[in-house]
Amino acid sequence: MGVAPSSPVVPPVTLPEGCSARDSPGAGPTGRVDLPAVATNITLQQLSQLSGWYRKYALELDAIRGPARALCAALRSEDKSFCASDDLESEITYMRVREAAPAAVLELAPRAGYSTFFLLAAQLLGGAGGVVHSYDLQNVFHSSNVTTALHQVANNLRPRRLWSRDHSGIKGGVLRGAHRLHIGDAKQTLPAQLEIRRYHRSAPRFGYMFFDAEHSAPFGAWISRELISKQLVLAPQGTPASIHDVFHNYLPSEEGYAALSVMLEREAKGGLHARPRHLLRDTAFTAARCRLGVQAWHALLQARRQGSGTSLHGHGRGPLPAFMHPTAKANPTIFFTI
Repeated sequence: MGVAPSSPVVPPVTLPEGCSARDSPGAGPTGRVDLPAVATNITLQQLSQLSGWYRKYALELDAIRGPARALCAALRSEDKSFCASDDLESEITYMRVREAAPAAVLELAPRAGYSTFFLLAAQLLGGAGGVVHSYDLQNVFHSSNVTTALHQVANNLRPRRLWSRDHSGIKGGVLRGAHRLHIGDAKQTLPAQLEIRRYHRSAPRFGYMFFDAEHSAPFGAWISRELISKQLVLAPQGTPASIHDVFHNYLPSEEGYAALSVMLEREAKGGLHARPRHLLRDTAFTAARCRLGVQAWHALLQARRQGSGTSLHGHGRGPLPAFMHPTAKANPTIFFTI
């Protein structure tokens, strides 16, 4: 499925400064083989869709960026490793969850809660009562900071009458009903949860899956075997998903390769339960500058700029607001449909 380890990988695009096809210091080891035809570029159709979403959710994103910036600063004042998601990947995650309007979101794992903030904001602004289920080994979740940021979003949107839900359910630093934090080894608990959601209608199936946990090839293989494979059966119509920390450089991480290569092989053989063939190849994309190359990276920034012309403070195509995250350049997430 991949390029032989002894063969040098030659990207088909011009990489931005600081990027290469060699090993990179991302989160976890970088794979020495590629995911062929997956997120090598971003299609014009995907760019058009993202630009449309940026227009559709411009006011919401404008209301979210300030609270997200404050949340990131608060979390990083305690631990510099917190708030590790960059701007474009966080915004795209938000918009994909808004579009999917899932009854349940799987987040593995939340850590301090920066990514959870975007998932919860999307669920609350969607107004359908969806729940975010976050799984982590230890409880380092900063519920009071996340709650404060969500209150700020509500206050930003209330004058525009865009906050339709009563957010008085936020009590004691915990979002009542909207968030469930599960502490323990997800390897032991999550597969059983998927089985429960298969047979019990009272437990809604996950309609979005967000992976950002242990960055290793064995963990990626576990995601593929125990979560993605089961989700294929649970939701044959497809489930939007994402894996963080895949493209810190041109080559994917070992985790990302292990998680997705089996799915690619099964798609090539047509064994995906009556689903369209090559679904992963057709839906996968990334906002990672080191994967996209110079031309596609600038096209993505332009789509974001054109779609973000409307703000809470006026209209026009002016410069985008300051980054939410201090660096916000890598955006290593891969987005796809299971």
